[in-house]
Amino acid sequence: FWHFLLILSCFSHLKTAITVTALIGGLAIGGVTALVSRLFYLIVLFPLLMGAGGGFLQAYAVNRGKVRNPMIAGAFAILTGFVIYGTLNIGYYVAFRQEVAKELKQSTGESDDTKINKIIDENVLQIETGSTGFLGFLKFSAQQGVGITRGSSKIELKNEWAWGYWAIELAVISGITAFMAFAAAKEPFCENSDEWYLPMESVGS
Repeated sequence: FWHFLLILSCFSHLKTAITVTALIGGLAIGGVTALVSRLFYLIVLFPLLMGAGGGFLQAYAVNRGKVRNPMIAGAFAILTGFVIYGTLNIGYYVAFRQEVAKELKQSTGESDDTKINKIIDENVLQIETGSTGFLGFLKFSAQQGVGITRGSSKIELKNEWAWGYWAIELAVISGITAFMAFAAAKEPFCENSDEWYLPMESVGS
């Protein structure tokens, strides 16, 4: 019984470590990307970098926390990917509200933030999409479309195509993060010494 409690306690500790890493790391990577993307956003490169960043953090947490279950490591890594992409889009949402609020204050002369926010929800998002808040913003962004520049031409992905593109980006980020964490958890581990084996070295041929 006490052995079982010890194992359960260790498992809970490991879950806490990789969960904290998933949340804090995801928020940091998504937040930084949201700030940088206000200047520029590289469609192929940024999702790869976000996935690699999340994977590095989760692999580090797996290594330090001595998580030997690849499935658990992969699951929490997928959570990291969702946190990263969610934070990125929340950053877009905050920037959107700030920009619209600034324009409304200039055009209407209204300075009350509560009234401005109500106008944004009811007179912009509600009318355009039928939803308010973050969901309304996502629907509005899908209507506006995602522009992909290819050489001298530009492709606009709108509505269902925009949602599909975002799903692909999320899959890329979560997939890379999960792969790196999964691989880290599969590394050889010595149960007797409770340590990871050192990297393989060539001793002759």
